[in-house]
Amino acid sequence: MEDPTRAEALLRTEVARGAPLVVGGGGDGTLSHAAGRLAGTNTALGVLPRAPATPLRAASGCPSTSRGRRA
Repeated sequence: MEDPTRAEALLRTEVARGAPLVVGGGGDGTLSHAAGRLAGTNTALGVLPRAPATPLRAASGCPSTSRGRRA
């Protein structure tokens, strides 16, 4: 999501409605932000590392392309 204000609003809304899970996709910064906002809540974070060079992607073993090969 390009607009951090919109992402923040979505996180607040989902936590307030008691969502058990929010799935976030992005790089380390985006996912760290989401994790920080969900810390201390009952909402879990599903992670989709999307930035090709993100350390999280490498550590998780997620391929950098849908075919499992680097572009």
